[in-house]
Amino acid sequence: MNPNHATNTPFNDSTQDLLAAGTGVTPVLSAAPECFLPAPGNDIDDYLASVGTRRRADFLLEHRRVRKAAGIRFRPARLADEVTALAPLQLHALARHGSPRTLDDVAAELHALARHAGGRKKLIVAEEDGRPVGFGLWYVWGNRLWARNMALVDRLRTTATPILFHLMFRCSLEICYADGLDGVHLGLTSLATKLRRGARLEPLWHVSVRDGQEAMSADEVRRYTDGALALIAADCRQYAPTEQLAALRSKALAYAR
Repeated sequence: MNPNHATNTPFNDSTQDLLAAGTGVTPVLSAAPECFLPAPGNDIDDYLASVGTRRRADFLLEHRRVRKAAGIRFRPARLADEVTALAPLQLHALARHGSPRTLDDVAAELHALARHAGGRKKLIVAEEDGRPVGFGLWYVWGNRLWARNMALVDRLRTTATPILFHLMFRCSLEICYADGLDGVHLGLTSLATKLRRGARLEPLWHVSVRDGQEAMSADEVRRYTDGALALIAADCRQYAPTEQLAALRSKALAYAR
């Protein structure tokens, strides 16, 4: 899509179905799908039983490595009590991706989230010898958990101490099982890492309009869809769900007819 000619707004799968049913606007597949990790059954053992032998072994190995890491522990916390300690960690996580935001800006955002998110937020703080070195922040919505922030000091972002994976996967699932949630939305990036641990793709869609009219022809939608699917497959690597990607192509092209 040419950003100079069209406005592209992402929608989730249920919204694009609604649009397709009555608006006359064509949903266009996004190259950045969501990853959703289901929490089947009643506990972590049920999750482990739902994944393959190799994935189960990898998950348990990561858990053992975290438990053996000297001085590391995880604790639930109230965001309002932790902003001063967590804001520098969040700032560093943003800076790793090129964000120019400031510490005051990040702290103000966390304070606002603490005030307005109510009981929907879930926070786990990772500590090393009693000092915060990372955290995971999630929200509950629609009987699902949604990852909001993940941060960890660079020194501990290693295979030997897979603390970030522990926050993203183990802690997320533990919250889901404790609260009776269906699973956790893990976000748009690192698809292979998430699919390897049992997540599935949930497509997002764009609406492309210019001056209230369609901005893409059916042929343009077809070309864009094939390009988006190629990017998704590359990010999924060997874990690409071939049948699901084919079904998404068929659905996207059906909307463009």
